[in-house]
Amino acid sequence: MRPRQPPPPQKQISETATPTATTGVVIVQQEPTPPPKTAAAPGLSYRLAKEGSKKRPAIGYQVVSHAFLKRSTRQQAMTEWATQWEQRRSTRSFMGSPKRRIHPILAHASKRDASRVIQIRSGHGYFNAYLGTIPKSGVLCHCLCGNYNQTPEHLVLYCRWYAQQRQDHLQHLITRAPDGSKRLDIFSAVGTQQLLLFLQATPIALRPQVAREWVSGFGDISQDLD
Repeated sequence: MRPRQPPPPQKQISETATPTATTGVVIVQQEPTPPPKTAAAPGLSYRLAKEGSKKRPAIGYQVVSHAFLKRSTRQQAMTEWATQWEQRRSTRSFMGSPKRRIHPILAHASKRDASRVIQIRSGHGYFNAYLGTIPKSGVLCHCLCGNYNQTPEHLVLYCRWYAQQRQDHLQHLITRAPDGSKRLDIFSAVGTQQLLLFLQATPIALRPQVAREWVSGFGDISQDLD
């Protein structure tokens, strides 16, 4: 039995067929089918895939840690706060600047006395100059000594009502600027301690109902009664 022969290769029949002039027989032109294109060698595709896996993917965002966000926010807040502090309108006669942490002297003082020191430093507190800016408060800005504006600087450095207390606690720390105005550093350790003693000897920065009952030398006792 003869072995089966493989079929001949397929041929593509041309679409153009023209009859001969003499016999009238149609001659069909046959063209061999072109061989398929050879695929890329397996070694080349493997090498290209391996090189592509080594490249870092393009990421459209950055991964930020929580600690970095806290540090950046704190730094930005401190920068904005320093700018606002330099542009403040009140307490410019006081030298120095606040710190991020409360001073140990204030940390060991009573809550009320520490609050009074903060009021003097910030200019926000029981002063007519500040209370008068509150709408419908009805508070006049003048001081009891006759000065037209009762500011923290006036009470601590100039008011004649507290001349004796100023002489006892602050006089040796007060300096004079070339223009004749007084200056006092209330942020240093010595300045904080002496300011605290000065306030304890006066009713400055107390609530009105407490200041009416204040007695020199018994400030802490009378303040704790309300």
